[in-house]
Amino acid sequence: MSGRRRGPHQRREGEQDFELNIASVIDCFTVLITYLLVSASFISISALDIDVTGVGDAPHTEPPPVSIAVELDMKHVLHVKLTGKEKDEWVVEAKDGTWDLDSLGAKLEAIKEKWPVVEAAFVAADDDLEYREVVKVVETTKRTHKNVTLGDRT
Repeated sequence: MSGRRRGPHQRREGEQDFELNIASVIDCFTVLITYLLVSASFISISALDIDVTGVGDAPHTEPPPVSIAVELDMKHVLHVKLTGKEKDEWVVEAKDGTWDLDSLGAKLEAIKEKWPVVEAAFVAADDDLEYREVVKVVETTKRTHKNVTLGDRT
């Protein structure tokens, strides 16, 4: 044992002094944050208040007298189906190559007038349809029926 006393800032034998160089990490985060801030200005986020089939437990209540289903296909044709105490089906043809949302809204309003207790509707779409197209139909359906369940066509 040597007779030297070590002070608080003296190193032991074999220890090396090193510096942590985080300049490149800071550069990466600066670029990433800038990218996120710029890209966030191009993203518009909106929320839809809809249910998804098979999720959650539904309360046990008496079923409505009729069920309404709106089915979307790839040719922009809407099929409105009524089942239950009354069975009927209407086809809303495409208008100028896109959904005829005005005719859909009018048909759903007529159904609502006849069956005012029915608050729910089911919207089913082909898997290959764009999300924004489905959202347009869901928003139109929500104007007359506040509970909209979204599913796929089978």
